[in-house]
Amino acid sequence: MTYEELLADIESKNYRESRTLDTPYAALRAVMELHKPNALSTIEFCLECSGEDFIQIPCPTLVAIEKELQ
Repeated sequence: MTYEELLADIESKNYRESRTLDTPYAALRAVMELHKPNALSTIEFCLECSGEDFIQIPCPTLVAIEKELQ
């Protein structure tokens, strides 16, 4: 799943109105903003997760969010 697809899922009306999820919408949205893609030449990377090495999108944080939402 791409960053954009995961963000669309989180921002969907069905997700925001769901009473079955334990994680609040605002918290997930804030994490998504921290881990959004930053373009560097031809690759997208997560600035938040990258240190000396560039961590490409989806970063481990986005993968973890996606896993828990499935």
